[in-house]
Amino acid sequence: MNERETSDKIEAGGGFPVLQYWAEKTLSPQGVKLWQTLNHKSACLACAWGTGGQKGGFVNEAGESLQRCLKSVEAITSELMPGIKTDFFQTYHLAQLQSLTSLECERLGRFSYPVLLKAGESHYQRAPHHRLHCFVRPQLRSRGPE
Repeated sequence: MNERETSDKIEAGGGFPVLQYWAEKTLSPQGVKLWQTLNHKSACLACAWGTGGQKGGFVNEAGESLQRCLKSVEAITSELMPGIKTDFFQTYHLAQLQSLTSLECERLGRFSYPVLLKAGESHYQRAPHHRLHCFVRPQLRSRGPE
């Protein structure tokens, strides 16, 4: 089931492991696209804080330069991953998916289409975007703005 290799568990955070992660992602085939995205003018994909707004790049909201967290790099890296194959959910049933670790799930790819698990079914199905409104709209209307 694993489409990508799993790496060893990281035992320490910060310092050299962070620099190593940045170097690995920079030197990967997606390195150029990662840096283009890191220098964009918008909010962080990980926390939604601004990443400089119209200043863009590595500037935080206080105007301090060279400010970027590892979560932002991880979020952008996941956005640049290929999508989960269209036949994946036809192949693997719910029990198999539930047995995956968090890392294995992450390495399957990114969701590029919505899926739906109907009551009593064992496999997720690809759901057309227009059908999702039928499920989501009542839930949104029944909740307050908080």
